[in-house]
Amino acid sequence: MSKANLATQRFTYTGADQFATVPAGVTHVEIKVWGAGGGGAGDPGNSGRGGGGGGFSTGTVAVAPGQRLLVVVGQGGQAGSAARTYGQGGAGSRSDYPGGSGGGLSGVFRDSLAQAQALVIAGGGGGATGTRNPGVGAGGGGGLSGSTAGRDARDGSPGTQTAGGVGGTGGVAPGVAGAALWGGNAGQNAGKFTMSGGGGGGGYWGGGGGVSQANSNDAHQIPGVGGGGSGYLASAVSGGVTTAGQAAPAKSTGGLAAGNDNPDYQPGVGNGGGSHNGGHGLVVLQWQVTVGLLQVVSGDGQTTEPSEKFADPLVVKACSADGKTPIAGTVVTFTVTEGDASFPGGGRSVSVTANGNGLATAPALTAGAGQGPVKVTAQAGGVRAVYSLKVTPAFEVGPGGPPDVRLVQGADVGYPGVRVRATNSTGPIGLQKVEVRLPAGQGLRWGTEGMPDYQLTVLGGDVYQGQLSADRMTLTFDDVDLDKAPGQEKVMWVAVSADHDASLGTTSLTFTVGAKSTASTPIVVTPDFTVSPGGSPVTAERAGAVVYPGVEVRSNGSQSIPLQTVTAVLPADAALRFGTPDSPDHQLTVWGADGNETFYVGSISDDGQTLSFSDVDLAIPEDGSQSVMWVCVSASDDTPHGTTSVQFTVGDRISQSTAIDVI
Repeated sequence: MSKANLATQRFTYTGADQFATVPAGVTHVEIKVWGAGGGGAGDPGNSGRGGGGGGFSTGTVAVAPGQRLLVVVGQGGQAGSAARTYGQGGAGSRSDYPGGSGGGLSGVFRDSLAQAQALVIAGGGGGATGTRNPGVGAGGGGGLSGSTAGRDARDGSPGTQTAGGVGGTGGVAPGVAGAALWGGNAGQNAGKFTMSGGGGGGGYWGGGGGVSQANSNDAHQIPGVGGGGSGYLASAVSGGVTTAGQAAPAKSTGGLAAGNDNPDYQPGVGNGGGSHNGGHGLVVLQWQVTVGLLQVVSGDGQTTEPSEKFADPLVVKACSADGKTPIAGTVVTFTVTEGDASFPGGGRSVSVTANGNGLATAPALTAGAGQGPVKVTAQAGGVRAVYSLKVTPAFEVGPGGPPDVRLVQGADVGYPGVRVRATNSTGPIGLQKVEVRLPAGQGLRWGTEGMPDYQLTVLGGDVYQGQLSADRMTLTFDDVDLDKAPGQEKVMWVAVSADHDASLGTTSLTFTVGAKSTASTPIVVTPDFTVSPGGSPVTAERAGAVVYPGVEVRSNGSQSIPLQTVTAVLPADAALRFGTPDSPDHQLTVWGADGNETFYVGSISDDGQTLSFSDVDLAIPEDGSQSVMWVCVSASDDTPHGTTSVQFTVGDRISQSTAIDVI
């Protein structure tokens, strides 16, 4: 079968029957099967040899679309196990010197697990002996007859095309003969010092099980290895080959699987176990299909600068029309159909072959000296995929404008921007798409709340109206002509302001010009108002008259500062009180910038230490305007001498009041 346009389906060991359905349009399937390796001796310290290698069979069979095939993947023979393996490997014998079970057959059948339904079978390798005395290696599975390694009557013979292998004889517990598809069990003898035989491998006809012995001190009482199961090719199979695996060659060394040089072979499959389990089998189905779809995997939508490589490789996946089956070996031709770009060597077209996963990767594509769109078409037969790429002018983008843009919460706009510098003195920058994004969670907005501004200004060029995104975080400007601005360096900016609750500190916008992104001029957000101790210190006599400690509030230029929550907290353990014992006073007085006083009645906390006032107008409408607010407190007989203060919180700003000197 040709390796072009080849689809592959692999089946590994699961311990259960598996099924394959022939895809639409497929009339022939190439089958490759590896039988499982025989199990090694269960005791690594004994002198028994390893299990035999599994066989390999391959051939092509005619099928019908929609036909269901039964797939059996043999289990590797188990070291020192008296249990049979999946794929009809014979059981070893468990004892002081345990033998290995035979490897299971692997095969593909029409409808059911029966000789009459078999299409292709690879036999499993025979199991190893468990003994202190040197023994022969277990037989390999597969071929018209399993392989042997100097067999005598104690060893199970390999299966053939007409009969199962004979069980080993000449000992306490004779081995069981192989049968149709089944490997024979080793002789079962649980007596003291028992030396176990190996199980026969599963196959078209299974290998015979080896004899088990009783006395490990008798050098003549050597148990028998298991015989390998035979392979099989149905008469409907064309181009078929079946090969036996290697018999175990040395002490505690397993035989190798047949077909281990096949490109679909996977390491460890079908190898006989030394003092461990044998390798599981493998089934591979392959068929030729017409490529129905080329899926773009990577490389589309890229940009680069003149004479530079596109960063990501152009990769397509060759698939069946439904996109479910990758097609290995597909020859895909990549051709530059528009624009200035080339593959290595200067050519505009190159052909590559898809790998086992159907992936075809073009060599690196390099842009020419020109600018503009580049289109590359990937084609296999009548199926194609198109890449849309772009060669953009060579320029750099970085923060632009003054060192910092300072924004006051709730105040006027600032103009953060970027600089764009052409790095090719002879070429234009051209029309560019510009995106500008606000930082998330920072409380910035385009323009101000009362006057939104969605414009981009290019110094010395034009003003552009942007498109606002649904989340109101991004402005997009299409076809910005930077070449109208004079010189090699261009400057652009937008207008933003900070909300009253904007986060304080330094932040920035993100500008993307073409495919290049940068942060804008740094933006420093400062408070809309500040709070500080107000007035000169006040003097409070113990058990004397009230005093009025307060704070000063100053506008930093913010417009329409919202109403604020104000709290006043007495110092702990100072024995101060709001008002006097006879006349409590829970008022806040605000003396506004206009000279008017406003009074607010607060709520007192349960411990009498905190007054809270809601919806307080700070009365500072202009930049630099100031107001003062205060509360009424007095000192008790227990108030300590010294200086203290009341803590005011205005919104989220905290300040101590005027100093209170207690005498």
